[in-house]
Amino acid sequence: MSPWAHFTKHELRCRCGCGLGYAEMDDFFMRMIVRLRMELGFPFPVTSAIRCAAHDLAVSTSSMAGEGPHTTGCAIDISAAGMTPAQVRMFVGGAFLAGFQGVGMRLHGPHDERFIHLDILKPWHGWPRPAVWTYK
Repeated sequence: MSPWAHFTKHELRCRCGCGLGYAEMDDFFMRMIVRLRMELGFPFPVTSAIRCAAHDLAVSTSSMAGEGPHTTGCAIDISAAGMTPAQVRMFVGGAFLAGFQGVGMRLHGPHDERFIHLDILKPWHGWPRPAVWTYK
């Protein structure tokens, strides 16, 4: 079990199998996620957390030479597949109120591929913060 309530070591690992995992997640960031999860009262199924540089380069639209937000341990993607519209609104609003700096949403396409990205990065590679965006 990971040290953060409601999240397992398995779901916080890099998906490529390299061995990077929950230990590389930023503690302050994870405490923010746990607080948001407890305040909202519904599950946050993780689709992506920490990523090694190689995996990030392979799957990310924002990775720059393998240095995307997920490589910092301060970013996470939560499945939106089971969220109602009211939950999406509460999630996004709650994230900004809780101090998250980046909120990206993919709320179209196949139901099981919908997610919401959260991070606490400061202005990053010229991207202003706080910021909200959608994915193609």
